[in-house]
Amino acid sequence: MGKDYAKRGNGRKSSDTRGLPGWAWAFVGLTAGLLVATALYLRKPLPESGHALPREQGEYAPEDDSRFDFYEMLPNFEVTVPGGEAIAPPPAPSTEPGSYIIQAGSFRTFEDADRLKASMAMLGVETHIEKSAPDTNGHTWYRVRTSPEKDQTVVNEQLRLLRENRIEGQLIKSN
Repeated sequence: MGKDYAKRGNGRKSSDTRGLPGWAWAFVGLTAGLLVATALYLRKPLPESGHALPREQGEYAPEDDSRFDFYEMLPNFEVTVPGGEAIAPPPAPSTEPGSYIIQAGSFRTFEDADRLKASMAMLGVETHIEKSAPDTNGHTWYRVRTSPEKDQTVVNEQLRLLRENRIEGQLIKSN
């Protein structure tokens, strides 16, 4: 025998108490969250670190510079390389007659070497990149070097120009 579907309702209870729609509950929850966050923010004590943010200037102004002692401390530390040797000072200008090469850098990637080569070209120093044979660890190095130069004044001028632009070149006597 079949069922009579005509008397069946729309699935709601007979008392028809639907409550609030979902968007209203979301609005109530968001409002409550914002009120709690605002109350916690306003109750947070101001920092007592001695630093102030002047409202009229809109920038951070430390009142005590004692936190920045490393500016005086760093020059007192000696930098050592893994071999235990201290880093050498910049090369002195060449005085002996002969032909010299300036090596401006040595990199593991061609892109880094090419970047330095481009920077030096902008300074007017012509260089080329030499690819080394793999070392004992299997690494290939890309060296940025100038061509051999016999004129001592040109070599010294290039060294000075590199030093002024914070590029430390290594002077190599060529055969």
